Amino acid sequence: MRSKRGGGCRIPDAGLLLSVLIFFACSGKHSDSVKFQQYYVQGEQLYIKHCSNCHQANGTGLGLVFPPLNQSDFMDKNFEQVLCLMKHGIKGELIVNGKK
Repeated sequence: MRSKRGGGCRIPDAGLLLSVLIFFACSGKHSDSVKFQQYYVQGEQLYIKHCSNCHQANGTGLGLVFPPLNQSDFMDKNFEQVLCLMKHGIKGELIVNGKK
């Protein structure tokens, strides 16, 4: 998941939130709002660098190859799992919005 910053492009809320919360969901650590803001900015940078090329700046994905993050039933139903699979990966097939 990556996104471009500037030119009116913004990371989709779901994608950015995922990037920001990886640390919290997979490690169980919680922090104050200053620390959270720091992770938020770092999450945005990670999305830009590693994710937006395939999942697109707006989170719409690339067809059946890279699923959407924006408006994704898989993310809605498996939010914590998605956070950890971003950090640790996943093997096998995913069904997102009814498509394999």
